[in-house]
Amino acid sequence: MLVKEKCMSQKTQMSRFRIITARVYLASLFVILLSGITVAVPIHWTIESGGNGHWYEPVYVPGGISWTDARDTASSILPNGYLATISSATENSFVFSLIDEDKYWYYDTPNGGSFGPWLGGTDDGTEGNWRWITGEIWDYTNWHSSQPDNWAGIENYLHFYWNAAPLRETTWNDLANWPLLPITAIKGYVVETIPEPLSIVTLLCLITLGRFTDINRKYSI
Repeated sequence: MLVKEKCMSQKTQMSRFRIITARVYLASLFVILLSGITVAVPIHWTIESGGNGHWYEPVYVPGGISWTDARDTASSILPNGYLATISSATENSFVFSLIDEDKYWYYDTPNGGSFGPWLGGTDDGTEGNWRWITGEIWDYTNWHSSQPDNWAGIENYLHFYWNAAPLRETTWNDLANWPLLPITAIKGYVVETIPEPLSIVTLLCLITLGRFTDINRKYSI
């Protein structure tokens, strides 16, 4: 009886948490819709397919967005979301595949550059000390030739880049928080999130209360 009461109490707390989370998330989505930001369907990079089990979502911003605004908006795109971090060539190729279409890129045709979406890397604060915003180890890079160069002393933020517009590639560049002319804007970013872990106790309670089906549906495609 005591176990059942604890499970019921935990179910009530989780229900309240979900309601609050849903309200906050819907309010954030309303703001996003008003701003003209376009979000795609979240993509699950499954472990079975060689991925890390995380979810990703490319975001298109027609009027452009700064790196810091993209960082601050990420958690409104996906629960616990953050600008995508990349730890391998395989992940880099996967993330690139999500934004490998014209709308996510700005083409500086006269000068030859293709400027793609923001990623979650920065050396702001300590020049040359590149790091992921999640605190993950910075042990993989895919810089374009001669990059990063910290042009004009203001380029501290990571994005996809290629030097032959309108071609696109998986290489990286450093850029200012809001690009200077002739680059008018960075038109997108990629959000990543890790599925919310469930404790064994919580899982047992949910199974007891007949909620396992909902969990399975939530974390499956």
